[in-house]
Amino acid sequence: GSAYILENVDGNWQIVQKICANERIANTRFGTTVAIWGDYIAVGAIGKSEAPYVNLGVVYVFKNNAGVWTQINKLLPSDPENDCGFGNSIDIENNTLIVGAESKKNGTAYNVGAVYIYELVNNSWSFSQKLMASDCSAGDIFGCSVAISLEYIITGAYVQDKNATGRCTRIIDGAY
Repeated sequence: GSAYILENVDGNWQIVQKICANERIANTRFGTTVAIWGDYIAVGAIGKSEAPYVNLGVVYVFKNNAGVWTQINKLLPSDPENDCGFGNSIDIENNTLIVGAESKKNGTAYNVGAVYIYELVNNSWSFSQKLMASDCSAGDIFGCSVAISLEYIITGAYVQDKNATGRCTRIIDGAY
């Protein structure tokens, strides 16, 4: 797979660069998800395997260096496992990168889901925290979508049963 970077030049969007992972492998699904913040781009490859894990998922981070986007990081979950969906959702803001892994297991419960937080430290993205909803269970798909704004992160869990208030989405306030 590939991702295309477009720039608005005089009101017209133009492709300025096509990016790929440094190691190109078939069926990784590179480009499944993308996010951009300033000079950083994150690209999910949810089908990427990393021995001994199959379909683990990987997020590649690229940095704009004088107009050329170059891969600087390859992010993996802190607790890798087969088929966890790492990178199925991504967002970046103010030195914080969040990555969803909607198929992550919790013990023997499948597809519970998780969200991973990475912080930009010395021009490199470092793992900071893993989040899981306290009331999620098998099949909830926590982390299917993610967004960040200032001190808030929101993540979807579209299969999670409604609680007494009818809310199905988890808001994590200042959790990172």
